[in-house]
Amino acid sequence: MSYIRIKDVKKSFKNKKGSTTEVLKGIDLEIEQGDIYGIIGYSGAGKSTLIRCINGLEKADSGSITIEESDITTLNEKQLMSLRLKIGMIFQHFNLLRSKNVYDNIALPLKYQKYSADRIDKRVNELLETVGLTDKKRSYPSQLSGGQKQRVAIARALAVKPSILLCDEATSALDPQTTESILDLLSKLNKELNLTIILITHQMNVIQRICNKVAVIDDGRIVEQGNTFDIFSKSEKEITRAFLNSIFKGPSRDDLKNYPDHENGRLLHLIFTGEKANDSLITSIAKSFDTDINILFGSIEYVENKPIGSLYVTIKGDPKAVEESIKKLKEQSVRIEYPGGDTN
Repeated sequence: MSYIRIKDVKKSFKNKKGSTTEVLKGIDLEIEQGDIYGIIGYSGAGKSTLIRCINGLEKADSGSITIEESDITTLNEKQLMSLRLKIGMIFQHFNLLRSKNVYDNIALPLKYQKYSADRIDKRVNELLETVGLTDKKRSYPSQLSGGQKQRVAIARALAVKPSILLCDEATSALDPQTTESILDLLSKLNKELNLTIILITHQMNVIQRICNKVAVIDDGRIVEQGNTFDIFSKSEKEITRAFLNSIFKGPSRDDLKNYPDHENGRLLHLIFTGEKANDSLITSIAKSFDTDINILFGSIEYVENKPIGSLYVTIKGDPKAVEESIKKLKEQSVRIEYPGGDTN
């Protein structure tokens, strides 16, 4: 049985004029214990509403959200408060109290649970060591960098030893280097504590870096879900391909649409996965069909530590030979995109 099971969850909001907007339109998800599960989508897709439904800050209009054996949609307030002890949460803008120092910010949930002073002191010092901030104990949020603030927020979220950590755009306000360090910390916590982590994000590099599973959400619906590498290497969904393409450094799609391929050869964007990302398939096909394949731009990225390669190429030669070359690429499970056209 899945550790977290979300079934047909719907959620709507009314605006000031009384009209209703449906934000979640029947969400189904299954998350296993120990997963680092990414939920990726653009702004307005329903990501943050979903995560607030998971911890009960928003009540779903219909459907069920089961954590272990408890359906949170059926719990009363007292039962929900008890369940929330299993769920920590961190946010994009940290949500630290400016008037309290690092120690007191981390201690807040422990004081709320009426821990003794000795237990609080022991736990806070453990957490400061875990997140690498032992020297910042008496500092205030205004004296910290963005990465340090997020480390304090992580420590506070872990104070009462939850088994689930929800991350709502937790790295969106951080620079790339700091993002890497926070993701490393989350990965470490996942392994050492068997912590189940749900990451809400619009950043493909976050999914690429640490998530073993992913769901793509668009307009309040899950477009697809599964193992991260499988989803991004095999998907035919336009939104999923767009997220994958965002990690490759290359020319813009608008620039490529204007490329005069009738003069310089047929323009293709090739996506190679797994072992194909590192072999000499292009050279082999060019020789076999006597075509001229010119590489305009290429890069390799890793998802779940497996390579995915991106090549923008032009292919010239006899029209029949060009078509045979493209057919051979498809037979080798190379995904082909035509800038300005559809994937085939």
